[in-house]
Amino acid sequence: MTSYTTGLVTVTNGSDTVAGASTFWQNAIIEGDLFALSLEGPFYEVTVVNDDSSITLDRNYAASTAAAQSYVILRLSLTRQSTIYLANRVQSLLDTYSGILSVSGDDKTVTLDKSAVANNAMSVLKTNGAERWRSGTIGDDNWRLQRSADGLAYGDALVVNRDTGEITVSEKIFGSRAQFTHSTSYGFNVTATDSDPDATFYAANIDYNVSGDSALTGDRSHVALRLDVDSTSTGGDIDDEHRVYGLISDLDVFGDSDAAYSIQATVSAAHSAGQITNLRAIVGDARTDNSGGSVSGLYGGYFSTVANPSGLGTVSTGYGVYSRFLNQAGTTPNARGVYSEVEIDGGVISTAVAYSAHIDLDGGSITNAYVLNGGYATTSNITNAWGVYVAGSTKNYLAGTLQVSGIYNNTTASSANVYVDSGGNLKRSTSTMALKSEVSGAAADKMLAFVMAARPFSYKSLASGDDPAFIHWGLAAEELALLDPAFVHWKTHKTEAKKRLVISEDGTEVEEDYLETTALESPVADGIQYERLTVPLIAVAQHHQRAIETLSSAVGAIVDPLGEEVSATHIAVERDRRLAEGFDFDFGDDRGVHRIGTTARDRKGWDEVSAGAQAAIALGVSDQIFDIVTDTGPVQVTALEWMQILAAATAHRQPIWQSFFALQGQSEYPDDYTAESYWLN
Repeated sequence: MTSYTTGLVTVTNGSDTVAGASTFWQNAIIEGDLFALSLEGPFYEVTVVNDDSSITLDRNYAASTAAAQSYVILRLSLTRQSTIYLANRVQSLLDTYSGILSVSGDDKTVTLDKSAVANNAMSVLKTNGAERWRSGTIGDDNWRLQRSADGLAYGDALVVNRDTGEITVSEKIFGSRAQFTHSTSYGFNVTATDSDPDATFYAANIDYNVSGDSALTGDRSHVALRLDVDSTSTGGDIDDEHRVYGLISDLDVFGDSDAAYSIQATVSAAHSAGQITNLRAIVGDARTDNSGGSVSGLYGGYFSTVANPSGLGTVSTGYGVYSRFLNQAGTTPNARGVYSEVEIDGGVISTAVAYSAHIDLDGGSITNAYVLNGGYATTSNITNAWGVYVAGSTKNYLAGTLQVSGIYNNTTASSANVYVDSGGNLKRSTSTMALKSEVSGAAADKMLAFVMAARPFSYKSLASGDDPAFIHWGLAAEELALLDPAFVHWKTHKTEAKKRLVISEDGTEVEEDYLETTALESPVADGIQYERLTVPLIAVAQHHQRAIETLSSAVGAIVDPLGEEVSATHIAVERDRRLAEGFDFDFGDDRGVHRIGTTARDRKGWDEVSAGAQAAIALGVSDQIFDIVTDTGPVQVTALEWMQILAAATAHRQPIWQSFFALQGQSEYPDDYTAESYWLN
């Protein structure tokens, strides 16, 4: 008698079905065997073996329901004793386990020993009796995996060379492509160890040869390596980013390699007929078709070079991008080292920049910084050598100052003809009659009045580009504008330094400094058209010449009243000239130093101020304010300060008189009577 106890069972009160777990009843028991939870009974006869985990009893289970119970089946069915049953069981075992060798225990080896290289030593897999796969040393000593579509003809799917270990995947088996499916971190992992630097070594090599001369019926691509990556993953954010890479090349060099290229692409054309439209070593194409969300950085090509030497390490030359076009022979109509284009076919672009360069100094120092730097090795065979060439009539904008070092030494006898307006526009000055209309002559009386009313003066400049200690001569644009606005440059725009938010390369918002030019509500006198002042001066000179000619014709001749020999009159004229030069008076406060005019016309205007100041002082109001106009400009003075100015005038004039009397007393006047040595001041 034998029993079967594998697994556990669940019995249900009032049900004739027993459920098994890990029982495998299908081939272990038959109808007529006896079932019980223990050898003490009660026993039930098995009437049907439904499958490996279900049997039917001859009556309903009478005891309480119980789950996960041990059990016993006594294999006492009389059917087991028949010859037919035994024969059927043997045949079933042969059919089930035919060709399968099951060996338990350690260190078991199955060896198929063939007698010659040309013989076979293989295993075969069948489907419904038809051969489909076979593997082994089939026909030679290389290991092969072969496939048959019909169970008759075989072809290599995979071949491993016995001598080299080289693996060949046959295209004939997989159709047009070999396919690898995986769900691990590395679906296809190649680990190669190259320990001989004196030998050429390839970790992986694709030798792809394209040939044939069949006529093309459409565009056909022939690709040595193609990566097709599709990503639908979501859930990333600014801190936990989901990153997808089509290809990563990570090269670390710790030796003294002469050349280290993370990616090298070479394309060569050596054809003798036909045409190649585009020959490109590297093509980058970045596209967006997103209907929502945003893309902060879209780059067709992105290059970043980081130099971080330490210790004694140095980097002699660093390039973010190095682009070179080399023409070795023949004729190339158009050669460009770098070509950049922004093409807009739709939508709205806030700012379009074909070429952008930026220097970001976050630390360290730079001796010479150039946003754009270029030059020629030679210009001997170049018809037109341009430093910067921009075609078309579009305005060119430069913020900040403009320095062109070659201009200073590129001299000419011609007068200035360049003008910069308040909007920063550089223009050429012209005086051609073709650009003039409504031409009329200059009125001499008007020009004379303008010249006589203009106030020349000396000053120290507060402009950023001038030496603050240097003395200049000039006029005031505001004063000249009141006399005649045609002689003034008018400021119509203002430029202000501002900040704005822009998107940086890493997608974040940063502040950027920029200059904004806007139109003024009304023009402001900002400069003098000094070259135009020749017009009234010419008109006045012509007026004086005509007057001289008129007087000459009336009196017969105009002669020098002084004559050639130095006389007392000469000394008196020099005295009056010096008395009329004026003097500087320092107020000692924010009013600064003013030039006090001392001409006869000036001194005539002193009388009214002197009378008022004397009256104020007599009344005890020495701080009474008076408005005066000096050669420097209008200024307010007190009655006491005016008396101080008169005292300073006396101190200025008295030495001149003393010198005059000394010269006048000489028996013979010196020819160099105007020399400073004769005048005490």
